[in-house]
Amino acid sequence: MVNYAPGVEDYIRVCKAIEPKDTYHYSIEQQRKNYIDFFRAFPIRKPESILVEEGCIFLDDGHRIPLRFYRRHDVDGTPPCIIYAHGGGYLSGDLEAADSIAADLADRLKVTVATFHYRIAPEHRHPAALEDTYATVQAIAERADFYRIDRNRLLLAGESCGGAFAAGIPLLIRDRGGHQLFGQVPINPILNIHRWALWQATEYPKDAQTEMNHYTSTYLGDNTEELVQYASPLLADDYSGMPRAFIWAAEIDPLADEARLYTERLKDAGVPCSLYIHEGVVHGSMRARQHYTFARKGFDVLVSGIKKLLGSD
Repeated sequence: MVNYAPGVEDYIRVCKAIEPKDTYHYSIEQQRKNYIDFFRAFPIRKPESILVEEGCIFLDDGHRIPLRFYRRHDVDGTPPCIIYAHGGGYLSGDLEAADSIAADLADRLKVTVATFHYRIAPEHRHPAALEDTYATVQAIAERADFYRIDRNRLLLAGESCGGAFAAGIPLLIRDRGGHQLFGQVPINPILNIHRWALWQATEYPKDAQTEMNHYTSTYLGDNTEELVQYASPLLADDYSGMPRAFIWAAEIDPLADEARLYTERLKDAGVPCSLYIHEGVVHGSMRARQHYTFARKGFDVLVSGIKKLLGSD
């Protein structure tokens, strides 16, 4: 029997009305609409203290990565910066998907939050999103003075597939070179996409396997041998030199097992890290933080964990 936290079953009911269980049989346009509708179903009042600025990164190959910066109007100097990668199963999501959580994090933590929109599948398969995230981190670090942030206190955070990038990009920076992050904040992260894409996660219910296979195999396509450990950080064999981490996971989510294992791997490598498993909740439910007590509690713990990561608590 599943022990849901109070309010979670009602949250699930609302979500099921938006996205049916067989959503992966729908067109990619419908899947993307459903994902954005999740956020519209739980509207968030943005803090009045927040200023928002648009930006853009132009890459040598001609494509552009849109940026959006959030900062409190009463914060001076060069605060830390959280670079936030939105979720969406590698197939959906955009700047709007991260809009409210970016504003709330900037308000509560008195930091700058930068969101960006990486290329998504199936139009752009792996490693396009990974490379966009790497390029975004490096571009923000290089222009830290222009963006009025502390380049030595950059965090990479993200939920779900964004959490995969939050863990994978520090590995890529370590091995490829570039400005390393101060910390990583994977939230409900997918940390071994290959086992889902290759039907190797047989210990989980068939529905979970099928859904996860849809997202991960669509993203990887035929590129399963490219930049493997950076797409699936749990397949790395060396975690030395990784930045400190705060990892957040939902208990009623197969991905919680990956979060536990990743935390163990980091600790074994001597990387300072901590893990929070939110009991009785499901994947993605923090988006309802202004509607349910359980979601608000989860967000409060996220804020506290990031404060400790930055050494400001």
